Amino acid sequence: MRSTIEVPIGYSEDEANSRMKYFFGTHGYVPVQNGAEILMRGGDKIMGVWYIAPNVMPGKVVLQGFIGRPGKSEKNLDGFVGALIKTQARNAMVELQQTLIDNQQYVSSYQNPGVEPQAAQASYIPAPGALAEKNANRAIGSIVVGGLGCLLPFIGFYMGVIGVLIGIWLGTTALKTSKRTLAIVGIVLNSVGAVLTVFMMLLTFVFERI
Repeated sequence: MRSTIEVPIGYSEDEANSRMKYFFGTHGYVPVQNGAEILMRGGDKIMGVWYIAPNVMPGKVVLQGFIGRPGKSEKNLDGFVGALIKTQARNAMVELQQTLIDNQQYVSSYQNPGVEPQAAQASYIPAPGALAEKNANRAIGSIVVGGLGCLLPFIGFYMGVIGVLIGIWLGTTALKTSKRTLAIVGIVLNSVGAVLTVFMMLLTFVFERI
């Protein structure tokens, strides 16, 4: 199963392909062959990977996103299982959607063979006006919550679980922004908080049995 977004366009299919070429090129996507279909793979092996299947049609672009093995164990981007990577994938699809909707000059410069956009030479530079960049400050929030999350398990299990979930959500929504490094730090801190929460739950269970 795949999550689908349909994006209406008022320009040519060639321009739509050019915009997507810019987006995938500047965000480090890798093309993957899946039968007769070309998928764009995002993410990394540490944090996890996702796939976007773009399909340009007259008057619209259809984006399909999923995680799992292409053609074998595809899973849509809904649900709690794999929430971390699914959130990243959803953010990526929304950002690509915004790239297709907006009429930005950096897309036109990419269509010119004699001009190489500066963003293409970096691992990641947020596209001007990209929706995801509005989430940049959530990286700081993730670090703050992550620091508290390492203490909350000692106060109460439920507070620890809630804090960890909020912190991870804040961090994942800031991964595709200029504060990616801070977002990763926040996710790591919240992951430590999650481990401490589980440890305290097990420790309490053992002592109650004694």
